[in-house]
Amino acid sequence: MKSPPSALIVRRGWRTGTDFTAKCFKMSASRMSGGETVRNFWRVGAVAVVSMIAIGAALAPDRALAADPDYFAVGAGVYDVERPGRVAQLRLEYRFSERFLIFKPMIGVLGTNEKTFIGYAGLRTDLYFGRHLVVTPNAAFAAFDRGDGKKLGSALEFKSGVEIDYRMNDHTRIGVAFDHISNAGLTQANPGSDSWVLYYAIPIGWFTGPH
Repeated sequence: MKSPPSALIVRRGWRTGTDFTAKCFKMSASRMSGGETVRNFWRVGAVAVVSMIAIGAALAPDRALAADPDYFAVGAGVYDVERPGRVAQLRLEYRFSERFLIFKPMIGVLGTNEKTFIGYAGLRTDLYFGRHLVVTPNAAFAAFDRGDGKKLGSALEFKSGVEIDYRMNDHTRIGVAFDHISNAGLTQANPGSDSWVLYYAIPIGWFTGPH
């Protein structure tokens, strides 16, 4: 019996993602102490998941489910999750519906209770599993203002992550996201920061247009 396209997408993406994870983790382990290797496992795994899902999206043959509008998204969560004293954050994002190949633009800003502010702009890819589950890998360039918070080593940072949403019948979304922000080695100091964020995304025109 021939496998459906969605099953082939998942299988191909999974194989690529797991191979990528093994190679990255092996390199990380050879360069780091034991404790640092454990702390960086989640970062390596996040990059692997983003890679896996992006490959699946590129292979997806059906765009019928992708007819979503522009979104305004509000998020709240934990910034720099590895710190003993957790830091709260709020986020605002505008997510465009216009598509460039498989990518959609986004812009956003986050602020923390330590007066850290990060503005970012980048691309995302929505991967639909049925009518309601949406997985969105994303990547962006970011401008960093430390405030009273943690130093990240550079005013220019890079943000990458993945979001998992439940899309309701009226196209509003609620979901959770994990992402990593770092300067990718532009400076010698590159501690990075990981975040967990709960998002609620509202279609533009939701209050006045048809639902």
